[in-house]
Amino acid sequence: DDPPIDDDPTPAWAPPDAPSTDAPQTDATPSTPGLAPPDASPGPARTKRFAVVTGLAGLVLVAAVVAVVVAGGSRSTPKGEAAPPHPDGYVLLSSLKAGDCFTTNASEPDGPYVYPGPCDNPHEGEVVAKATLSSGPFPGIAKASEQAAAVCEERTPEKVRRVAKKDFKPRNDIPSEKRWHDGDRGVTCALLYVGGSALTTPLGDGGILSLGKTDLHRGDCVEKWQDDGYGQPLVECTEKHEYQVLGFSKMDGVKAYPSAEKMANLAAEACAKLAVEVWGSEPPLDRVEPQFASPTKEGWESGDRGVTCLIGGKNGKPLTRSYVPKE
Repeated sequence: DDPPIDDDPTPAWAPPDAPSTDAPQTDATPSTPGLAPPDASPGPARTKRFAVVTGLAGLVLVAAVVAVVVAGGSRSTPKGEAAPPHPDGYVLLSSLKAGDCFTTNASEPDGPYVYPGPCDNPHEGEVVAKATLSSGPFPGIAKASEQAAAVCEERTPEKVRRVAKKDFKPRNDIPSEKRWHDGDRGVTCALLYVGGSALTTPLGDGGILSLGKTDLHRGDCVEKWQDDGYGQPLVECTEKHEYQVLGFSKMDGVKAYPSAEKMANLAAEACAKLAVEVWGSEPPLDRVEPQFASPTKEGWESGDRGVTCLIGGKNGKPLTRSYVPKE
């Protein structure tokens, strides 16, 4: 059976470009939880309340009970203003030294830029060696990649080999033709953990300490959000569950960590846009409440820019069906 529908006929969300139907709110009368759609007419100010549950690896679960009206469309780079050469805080993989740990850029996981961080913080990869290819004419990218793979295999310390026998893939940085002609034949040998979790210790310690992490996808149903680890228990959406995944967004355009309230507003804005993409003009917000997980300051400093947009049942009731189509 579907969850019960609220008696309150006032919609918590209006389709794009529709006039607001919100009644004025006061601090004594909190607004109906919901996300205002992009480009909707600004309505009366609502009371801002945040229910925060701290999660691991810099994520917080925030009840999205603020109304966010997106003014001015997307946050694209103004015309005539050059785009930044790389995301804020990211560096070239080739600039790291052996033993440095990093996290890839989610929007460009195979790109040259990574986010460096302490090896005892959650991370994805580690530089295991530095090497230089033999001199001579530039052999081409394919041949240079083969040579780099061979030299990196040779240079990887034995104690790292022992713990990286499975669930790792090479993430070697090789010189471009321009770098080669400029005299730079250096190779950065790195290993990326693909075991579905985050590393929390250096590979050189001789063991892998990871945090179980379920890779979430749009439409997944989470039985109960876990704060004691990355792993989220998934169930069939016909079973009782706390949340369903609406989708994901990134905060790559934000240069510095804002206040917690500003972060919540930015996350709510991003999830409102996503709600329009997923539901269009027929959101089921008489039965569900938008929620999200966004980076804490600590998580931000560790390179986390992700926002997970979620939906939960009205008034905290469990969900028993799917409201989000699978990708």
